[in-house]
Amino acid sequence: ALESAAATRAAALVLLSPSLPVEQPLTGLRGTGEAKLIIVGGGDPTARAGAERLGRAAIGWVVLVNLPTAEQGTAMLRGAVAPHLSEHVVGFLAEQRFLASRRSGRAPPIGGVSQIDR
Repeated sequence: ALESAAATRAAALVLLSPSLPVEQPLTGLRGTGEAKLIIVGGGDPTARAGAERLGRAAIGWVVLVNLPTAEQGTAMLRGAVAPHLSEHVVGFLAEQRFLASRRSGRAPPIGGVSQIDR
């Protein structure tokens, strides 16, 4: 996702449990300055360490959320932490949408952001 985001010039990214082997270089994964929300199941020490490593190396604004579960990736969308994950994603995207409207000089869209289906 980070490699393709550079080509598409994404304004913001939401990364669910990015998998990073310890030996993988981060040169091409640092991003280009876009805001990033990284969510990981903090109950898996290896996954948490990889997400923290990516968060430290990333360029731009990064929010790292460790949820209290060993589940990772899209499994978190179906698990007990799904409501918390949804709140973080919706809040992050709403904030990025607001900031984008401020940068462009246009008023933010009326109606806000719809809820993610759980």
